[in-house]
Amino acid sequence: MRDNHGKDHHINGTLSKHISCIDLMTASGEMITVTPEKNSDLFWATCGGQGLTGLIISATIKMLKTESSVLRQRITVCESLDKLIAATLEQNNSQYCASWIDLSATRTYGRGIVFSGRFASAAEVMEQGYQYLEKKFTNSRLSVPCYCSSKLFNSKGI
Repeated sequence: MRDNHGKDHHINGTLSKHISCIDLMTASGEMITVTPEKNSDLFWATCGGQGLTGLIISATIKMLKTESSVLRQRITVCESLDKLIAATLEQNNSQYCASWIDLSATRTYGRGIVFSGRFASAAEVMEQGYQYLEKKFTNSRLSVPCYCSSKLFNSKGI
């Protein structure tokens, strides 16, 4: 397992902060339960060990409780590295935040995009209506962005 980060690691930490228990099978076939408190050295080695401590049979993960599945998102386009860094720092108090830099840009070195957001409350969803989400996801055909090549799909559309 890799102790990966998410888009909220600046607030909630990496994946290992959300795991309370791992059932691990070692190379000898022994089954061991590890937690941050019980067999803690093996727990932390497993979280950062990239599979070198054994096979993870199961893990108990603490999930974030949300009132809705709707994300309130803000997108900030930046034309320079300085502006990208400033926008990232400004929005870093959001629940989720990620910056992407365009390394292929030749005239505007460091241009990029900052995505930030949070889950909408139930009241916000009710206030703004949920119909547009239902319509979007009940369509039986998959929508493909116009910049995708038609060669990627068969004659039936998908």
